[in-house]
Amino acid sequence: MGASNSSAVTSYKSKGRVYWKIRVETPGGGALKQVNASKDRFLRYGIPITGPDGQPTESDVHALRHRINSSAKALRNRRIAEGELGLSEALKMFLRDKANRNDSHYLSQKEWVIEKFISIVGDLPIAEVDTEHVQAFEDHVRRHGAGDRNKKIAERSIHLYLTYLRSFFNHLRNKNRAIVHSPFDGFEMPSLGPREVTTIPVDDIEALVTKLLKGKKSDQHAARAVAVAFATGCRPEELPFLDSGFVNTDDRWVFVDKCPRRSRGHGRKHQPYPAVAADLFAALKERGGALVRGGGGRSLTQHTSANMVRKIKKVCPGFTWKALRRSYGTFLYLQRVDSLNIDRLLRHSQGSSVVPVSDAHYIARDFDRLREVVDEAFANLSWLTDIGC
Repeated sequence: MGASNSSAVTSYKSKGRVYWKIRVETPGGGALKQVNASKDRFLRYGIPITGPDGQPTESDVHALRHRINSSAKALRNRRIAEGELGLSEALKMFLRDKANRNDSHYLSQKEWVIEKFISIVGDLPIAEVDTEHVQAFEDHVRRHGAGDRNKKIAERSIHLYLTYLRSFFNHLRNKNRAIVHSPFDGFEMPSLGPREVTTIPVDDIEALVTKLLKGKKSDQHAARAVAVAFATGCRPEELPFLDSGFVNTDDRWVFVDKCPRRSRGHGRKHQPYPAVAADLFAALKERGGALVRGGGGRSLTQHTSANMVRKIKKVCPGFTWKALRRSYGTFLYLQRVDSLNIDRLLRHSQGSSVVPVSDAHYIARDFDRLREVVDEAFANLSWLTDIGC
């Protein structure tokens, strides 16, 4: 088996002959598929074979691939111009264009919403989709929920679905020039009131951890998970990827890696943890494996995390991992930590807008200073010291 320099073109040998496979676009939506670079295809697309013994060279194969892609694109553009391109084909085109710009989880959510829209209004030509179809989609979701189970859905979720759908049609209009007007041009998006920001008082977090530690083993795992999340201020999606191998007990930091669901927006960072929690992190490092574990000591997944949150809510209503991260930032603010240091500790991709740019270049860039800030803020939270492993 051999391969050419391009991942779109591969070669293999069989019975002394070289055969080629190429990845080409399809006319409908531009999705990629793999086909054989057969002699019939060379003849059909008018590409001469210049290799010895009637075998194509790699240059011949690339020329064939280019001709097939150009033909598919021309056919697709003709169908767009004539208003024949359907929603399903447009979705494939949209996913191909966005594949390298959105992370897979975010893109799959958009794909699900658009497929839901198609299942409700039908696979119409994109030129025929109008505001009434968008309204029909909104009405259906309000009546039946996201899964056709007549389950009430939050207003913010409806707004999010419509936002995903709007981005799809905006892309078709602005990027692909497949439509002149978006069906959202005359559509009024549902208004959202001010978003309620939930935080948990530190006393409630202490009471929660204390009560969980007195429970069974799964409750004790939850107590340590809450303590680690609060002591580091990590994002919910970062918690499953915290590992004992990432803990430095000498300098007191934990390495926060990028998680697969967030390919952009924040980088790998060393996150300091307070001195009062040093014994907890030392014990977790000695135990080995993941710092945060679900029920039964299993790795934290979306399922085990949801089960843990349900149990915690019985003790602390309104608990979420995101609320715990907000509580971390709020606690630092109440301890009179300046906004730039809070931004650094929360590892925001963009710094605080309330601090002058000149100050941002010099304040809080030293890791030792950030660790001192955390130590001073958490100094009186002695209950973090009493959590065993």
